[in-house]
Amino acid sequence: MDNRAAPRHKRRMTCELRYEGRKASGIVLDLSSTGLFVQTSALPAPGTIFHVMLEARGDTPALDLRVRVARQRRTEPRLAALVPPGLGLQILDAPSAYFDLVEKQQ
Repeated sequence: MDNRAAPRHKRRMTCELRYEGRKASGIVLDLSSTGLFVQTSALPAPGTIFHVMLEARGDTPALDLRVRVARQRRTEPRLAALVPPGLGLQILDAPSAYFDLVEKQQ
């Protein structure tokens, strides 16, 4: 059963996570108006608040999102190719262009 606040839309785009003075790369696998899932080996603890920079693409500029870790998906190294590790992120603040991007996916 899916308990998400808003429907997710499949989307692959690169991003950069900026947390605790670090930078890490990731790939957005899906997004919605309330959250997104990022495939990444960086796994800040649930509740951590940080910024995700989405790549510029076409007519969409680079987007800076303020997010909170809602959940982690850890994966055993031998299974990482099948079930990649990542983060379920709740959006706390985003520019209007992000919501335009989500709307285009519907």
